[in-house]
Amino acid sequence: GTFEFGGGGTNTPILFFSRRIGFNNNQTVPIRAGGRLTGKAGKYTVGVLSLQTAESELAAAEATNFSVVRVKRDVLRRSSIGLLATSRAPAANGRASNQAFGADAAFTFFQDLDLNGYYARTRTPDLEGDEASYQAKLSYAADRYGVELERLKVGDAFNPEIGFLRRTNFHRDYGQLRFSPRPRNVPGVRKIAWEAGLERIASGRGMLENREALGTFRVEFKSGDAANLNYAADYEFLAKPFAIAPGIVVPAGGYDYHEVRANYLLGPQRRFGGNGAVNFVRGTFYDGDRTVV
Repeated sequence: GTFEFGGGGTNTPILFFSRRIGFNNNQTVPIRAGGRLTGKAGKYTVGVLSLQTAESELAAAEATNFSVVRVKRDVLRRSSIGLLATSRAPAANGRASNQAFGADAAFTFFQDLDLNGYYARTRTPDLEGDEASYQAKLSYAADRYGVELERLKVGDAFNPEIGFLRRTNFHRDYGQLRFSPRPRNVPGVRKIAWEAGLERIASGRGMLENREALGTFRVEFKSGDAANLNYAADYEFLAKPFAIAPGIVVPAGGYDYHEVRANYLLGPQRRFGGNGAVNFVRGTFYDGDRTVV
């Protein structure tokens, strides 16, 4: 947890990913020596790590030094600001070194309002382009109302070589609104909720790659069970064909999906099927249809 950076999320870059060390091309790499210092002193949390790996012909890896420094300071009542720096020498291409630098902040106001963000850059030999990444995220999660807003960007040359990128060269915009009252006059019902959300992911040049508009109606029962009904309108762009099953290839192009999803979640008190679910999905899927039970 000391080395966690940024506001998190599925597509958010990870600047330090420990499995990058001692593993290359699906082969283990010997570690010669290393050290780590982590702890807290007053309002400061500190993490320092440095490891030296040996050369490995089998893994096609040179002798490499991996180093990370993390400093975070508590501010206000429940907030923090921090810095993170990483270095890999030599870089993955065997030249010079790769570095990543970033600053992040996490602010919590009142009981339900969170503001998170970061800005980071990398430097990689012979790699030109946009080396920056940033995220700004707002979350208001009160019991009756909820709001989420996020902007995330990853440049085409952003390359944290001791980190991990699920997706490259994109920007993501996300928004969600929620209204979830607790009705007093509906027997057996603890809470109901209406939610509406929109996610949009585009390439660095602005071309739309993914979009999902989702509307949800949810009921939470006093028994611990819950029911959800969703309607989703999605778009996905395929840059190249791919085989979805043997002998079945989905052509490149843009695809619009429309589907209804319904599920019933069983509470943990159930003798059979506790924490289980019954699901149903019906809608379009690429150039066909999909039914899931």
